[in-house]
Amino acid sequence: MAVSIDRAVAVGGVTIGLIGTGIVVLWPEKRWLGWVFIGLGLLIALLSIVWALAVWHARKEFEHEHEQSAVARQQPNQTQNAEVARGGIHVNVGTISQNADQRSTVAKHRPQQSIQPVVIERGLAQIESTKIDRTTGEVANLYRSSSYDPNNSLVDGEVAFAKFRRDDEAPISWIDAKANIEFLNSQRELLYRVDKAYWWQTEDHHHDVTSFRLGDTQRMIVALIGGDGQVFPYSGHYVAVQRVGLTMIKEFVLDTRETPLTDRAYIVRIEIIGTRDNQRRVKQSFDYDLMIEPKPVFKAREA
Repeated sequence: MAVSIDRAVAVGGVTIGLIGTGIVVLWPEKRWLGWVFIGLGLLIALLSIVWALAVWHARKEFEHEHEQSAVARQQPNQTQNAEVARGGIHVNVGTISQNADQRSTVAKHRPQQSIQPVVIERGLAQIESTKIDRTTGEVANLYRSSSYDPNNSLVDGEVAFAKFRRDDEAPISWIDAKANIEFLNSQRELLYRVDKAYWWQTEDHHHDVTSFRLGDTQRMIVALIGGDGQVFPYSGHYVAVQRVGLTMIKEFVLDTRETPLTDRAYIVRIEIIGTRDNQRRVKQSFDYDLMIEPKPVFKAREA
């Protein structure tokens, strides 16, 4: 870079000198001005040459000192780690072992970068009494429009809930959690799979996705328990029933309301998949026992 600048300055000096020469030739009455330009150009060119020589000399000195320091660093290592003998070079094993021990000590005391995973812990599992919409099979207090009951469509029912809590030290502030549920019989044969489990919500309608922050607790709807011991895996979809202005009113329809499970004992496996920004952060599975007789019981399965 310095050489390029010196060349540019030198070219500039020559250019100024040529301009002065042109003034002397073309305008004899202003020769004094032309000689001024010529003198200024020669001075600039001379200074650029001196500067280039100084830079070249400094660079050579720096390279020479760098080579000497490199040789000085190599000589002690060669003296310590090798002994020249007739049979060849005998490596000083003691020096290598000492160096290895030093590296091991440094590695032990080096601070480890701890990456804490997001952890969802299993909480209370239970069966609660609630109101159920007899038409749609939806838990009534999840869907505000269904809570208004002019036709006495709400009936008493029982719902199996699973509770989960986030309790970790991961730096991720929040994750969006989805879940799948599998109902298996006592021989661990798959009876039914819910690919979109619903989380309990306190307002409006429920969702298949909930957000977990550190310390948050969320509940999931697992199944409806009929009065005669039938089990309805809680899965469904929304259908449009009417439009009010620009708002479409939708109603939840339980997909399995006409095909309940009739076993008396189940293994319920819940798989939670937590993501943030479309990147998978957590995937955990939890097993529960759901027993219908002598009375409905839903609890965490013993390991």
